[in-house]
Amino acid sequence: MNVRLLSFFLLCCLAMIASAQAGIVTYTLAGGTIDGSLNGTSFSGANFTITANADPKDFVDGTLTGSPLLSQPAVSTMTIDGFSPFQITTVNFGPWLFYLDEDFAYGGFGYQVSPDAIFGIAVLGDASTVSGISTVSGDLFALTPTLTTTAGDLVLENGQVGVGTFSGAFSPGTVPEPSSMAIFGLGALGMAYRARRKVRK
Repeated sequence: MNVRLLSFFLLCCLAMIASAQAGIVTYTLAGGTIDGSLNGTSFSGANFTITANADPKDFVDGTLTGSPLLSQPAVSTMTIDGFSPFQITTVNFGPWLFYLDEDFAYGGFGYQVSPDAIFGIAVLGDASTVSGISTVSGDLFALTPTLTTTAGDLVLENGQVGVGTFSGAFSPGTVPEPSSMAIFGLGALGMAYRARRKVRK
């Protein structure tokens, strides 16, 4: 009987560790319309979305013009009206969030080129929260040199491109680390074993 109890709690521990590692979140940028060309084919006033799956725990703390920046390179998929979905392959491209203050932020996709500059597409507006699921809605801007993609070079016209929304999770501390989950699980296992022994005496 003790073996069954121990096996059950060990399986529970393993399940908790697996759930702690499964923290993938989808980051999305949409809204507004863009002008430019993809692999030499021009488009104008096209709707678009950019998405990426990433783990909130893997975002890197940094700064941009001295203010907090969270960023992470990630496989980013873009859709533009009239084209098949494609991946952006520019080095270090991925979701990022740049807080100007508690309620105001930039959120979008791009890559940092210096301590004072980042290229990409982003929303500037009110941020719903500074932790957990974060949504930034407001004016949408493109500041993008040529991006490399699986469909050829993407060239976007710079400037304001409408109103959009960026959403994703930026709360690295909310998911317990696998090691702490294992310690918790082993502690529970030990207590259950001791309780079982007392009952049998």
